Amino acid sequence: MSTGGKRQALSVIDAAKQRVDTARRAADNSLDRAKAAPKPHEISNPAFVALFEAHQRDREMLFEAMRALERVQSGSVSHAR
Repeated sequence: MSTGGKRQALSVIDAAKQRVDTARRAADNSLDRAKAAPKPHEISNPAFVALFEAHQRDREMLFEAMRALERVQSGSVSHAR
């Protein structure tokens, strides 16, 4: 792999890592909001349910970003061989 190719692979990996970091912050923030919701923290509380569902969506975005990073890293390793 050429130097330019390695640099490009690193920039793709760095971008994927940034997406993971951004998604992690969003998931952490939405979890904090759900935890701060008025009690009770159960299905009968629509405010809590809405905040927890938002956290679930943020968490799924985090998992997708992590899977994407893994795919990029796996691709970079196979190209380096």
